[in-house]
Amino acid sequence: MLLKNEVITVTIEDVTLKGDGIARKNGFVIFVPNSFTGDVLKIHILKVTKDFARAKIIEILTPSPARISIDCECFERCGGCTFRHISYKAECELKNKIVKDTFLRIGKIDLSPEPIIGYEHNYYRNKVSYPVGYVDNKAVFGFYARHSNRIIEHKHCYIQNEQFYNIAEEIIGYCNLHNIDILRHIVIRQGFYSKELSFTLVVTRKTDAFKDLKIPHVLNINKTTSNTILGEKFLGDNIISDTICGKKIFLTPDSFYQVNTPQAEVLYGIAKEFLCLSKDDTVLDLYCGVGTISMYLSDYAKKVIGIELGKNAVKNAKRGKYANNAENTEFFCQDVADLTPANLDKPLKIVIDPPRKGCSSIKKIAELNAEKIVMISCDVGTAARDCAEFQKKGYTVKKIQPVDMFPRTGNIECVILLIKEDNAI
Repeated sequence: MLLKNEVITVTIEDVTLKGDGIARKNGFVIFVPNSFTGDVLKIHILKVTKDFARAKIIEILTPSPARISIDCECFERCGGCTFRHISYKAECELKNKIVKDTFLRIGKIDLSPEPIIGYEHNYYRNKVSYPVGYVDNKAVFGFYARHSNRIIEHKHCYIQNEQFYNIAEEIIGYCNLHNIDILRHIVIRQGFYSKELSFTLVVTRKTDAFKDLKIPHVLNINKTTSNTILGEKFLGDNIISDTICGKKIFLTPDSFYQVNTPQAEVLYGIAKEFLCLSKDDTVLDLYCGVGTISMYLSDYAKKVIGIELGKNAVKNAKRGKYANNAENTEFFCQDVADLTPANLDKPLKIVIDPPRKGCSSIKKIAELNAEKIVMISCDVGTAARDCAEFQKKGYTVKKIQPVDMFPRTGNIECVILLIKEDNAI
């Protein structure tokens, strides 16, 4: 049995998507952050439970062949990135392995994914949410440390838009000049193609303290103590536009929009390819958000119907419909659970882009009897679980295409093709 504060030597055998290396001592599992398969390490045991232990690296005795020099001085403290200590090739190979292993372990689906489509570029995020804290009565901002609400300050982030830091620094300077202590988050978004910017200041109460701030902004009131960034109430309105897959879309501060626009275009292109659309097809776009996928697919189908529960998202989708002259699209504000087969022409094909927690109402969706379902998922675990449920309802998983939307982090996006068994080939 391992003991807390024990120092031992281990070899890393595998790695989790959270970036924790897995070692074993007499069969007992030890998780070691910032390590990789093949590392031989001297480690310090920090915590021991009945099932596993956690440790930190004291010394790298023999580095993994995948190890590279770390380019970010905050990497080992900041919780933003997961894999800056290994080559991008090794990261992509790991993510492909995790997709395959997860579908087999959770979904009992033994299917090798296609090679992940990578994106070997920095500064790709079009949105940032900086947490704000207060140290010695001064406002500070940065990113949370791993598994913590402690803020790590740093000026240079390799995955964020390069100008976001300077904007946030100006806002924090204003706070400190005016002794403002109610700011919780600074949310900044920029359209990748349009370059339009929006700024949302999340505060604990209604205030006019920012009335002289020269940066145009909206306020969001969040009085809760939860980790949720945005509250429900906005003061002001800030709509920006961007272009994706050649279609104009509109975004309010609470809109979901993929943070890596070029890779999102790749993602949607794969979804279109999997659907094999013709001008006879009706497409049902579930969890459609502001209509990015609907608008893109409207050029290739007879009709596209978008379903979304968020009222603002549906309003923005309808704005996009008219801006793009997409007359063959319709958008409805309703729960996926309320779907009925009425008014859904055949042949029907479905796109699902659910939230991280996965797809609700699988039984209801399967009852629509679409010949193809394409699922876009940002969580490989819930995707595997949901695909297993669809297989029970008569669908077969035919293809899994991982796309690296979030390089250097422990996230994977997948596009999955499911075909009704009567149509399976």
